[in-house]
Amino acid sequence: MQWLQKNQVLNVLLGESSHVELLRRSSPLFRFLFRNKELNLQKAEEICDLAIEKHDTFRKHILNIIGDLVELMQIDELQHLFQKIKNLQNQEMDLDILQLIKAIGTHTNLSNKKSNDEENKKDRDSDKVKINT
Repeated sequence: MQWLQKNQVLNVLLGESSHVELLRRSSPLFRFLFRNKELNLQKAEEICDLAIEKHDTFRKHILNIIGDLVELMQIDELQHLFQKIKNLQNQEMDLDILQLIKAIGTHTNLSNKKSNDEENKKDRDSDKVKINT
């Protein structure tokens, strides 16, 4: 971690001298940093903001990285990211942003489905107890 910070690897990947191919292959690095709390939601938002300003090719890969991070985010982080996307201007919306929204929605639905499945199981188990008594 210290080496990554000392050598400003994220700045190289996201800076002016960045190369699309390096960025395309860097998703595992971003996931590693996010998992280890070295990349937080605020930094992910800054990266997302950077994507809005970049050329389409860079934008696509940066938004793909954010999309990969979505599955590691907690519900409150997802809601915050969605609110940020919601505030974008219509002309900033494109297929890549829609893919990111889809990733967020899919994650949220999976969490809701799991919660609903657990509640349904509890209801069924309590019904069995009522029937047996």
